[in-house]
Amino acid sequence: MARLKVLMLDAPSEDQLLVLHSILSSDRYEVVLSGGKREERSAAVAEADFLMTWETDIDAKTLAAGKNLRLVQKIGFKPCMVDTKAARKLGIPVVTVPSLSLVTVAEHTFLLMLALAKKFLKAYRETLEGLYRSGVKTILTTQDNYVFNWIGLEGFDALYGKILGIVGLGVVGQEVAKRARAFDMEVLYTDVRRLTKLQERRLGVAFVSFDDLLRESDFVSLHLRFYKETEKIMGQREFALMKPTAYFINTARGRLVDEKALYEALKEGKIAGAGLDVFWEEPLPRESRLWKLENVIITPHVAGIPVAEAREAEARHAATNILKHS
Repeated sequence: MARLKVLMLDAPSEDQLLVLHSILSSDRYEVVLSGGKREERSAAVAEADFLMTWETDIDAKTLAAGKNLRLVQKIGFKPCMVDTKAARKLGIPVVTVPSLSLVTVAEHTFLLMLALAKKFLKAYRETLEGLYRSGVKTILTTQDNYVFNWIGLEGFDALYGKILGIVGLGVVGQEVAKRARAFDMEVLYTDVRRLTKLQERRLGVAFVSFDDLLRESDFVSLHLRFYKETEKIMGQREFALMKPTAYFINTARGRLVDEKALYEALKEGKIAGAGLDVFWEEPLPRESRLWKLENVIITPHVAGIPVAEAREAEARHAATNILKHS
């Protein structure tokens, strides 16, 4: 029985290749890397059952050469670089694999939002230190008999029904928007490019101006790239526009924020709190005044999982998709 040929148009890492070989058994699959020249690639595509691409374009001519193609696997969130219209005409499925390092940034955004809303650090610290309400005694609990909030913590909040403002609705911003729907949040966004109405409807988001987003949101989350033009996009004026009950989240880049202005907004109660994973200087210097604030949660730039782990996960997802279409 002839083996099914998996043709990779880009060279994978050694770890990725090991993952592919561990899932796609050599007795049934042949995993090969295409030649560099277009002519060589077209000849290889003609014999391939599956195509995998990270960054190489797959145009209509390449797809037409693949008489036996069962699947085109694009590593990434979107099938960009693949002529999906031509693929549809030829009846060739095109599937994507999420970049997990970006997914985890979206997850980390919610970790910070939840930790702020639920006063997690304060609850953990005071519970650990035994700072209990006066007169609290240990009891044997039942369904109806228990000691609620035995440290007397106040200020708990919820994400439910809150307005999330996303500044920059790129790949990560869209992943954040998708997850916000599970919390029944209303999502506003602002960006240099507006999505189509259909895209907005599918994501459940509404486009507003930057200033209106700041005024209306209960949580403001940055998901922009850092350029000279975006440096200090959040400064004194912007924090002054936010609600005093609102929280600020940054898992993008530190220099998008004027840290002095952020510190003053937090200290003076102009905003309720901040969750920060990125900073102007990293590690955040011990002399930074942000360390002294109780309404700030600081993590050490860990929102994205390590690249090696992400690449292995991408290869694992890709191999699983190939198995499903075999």
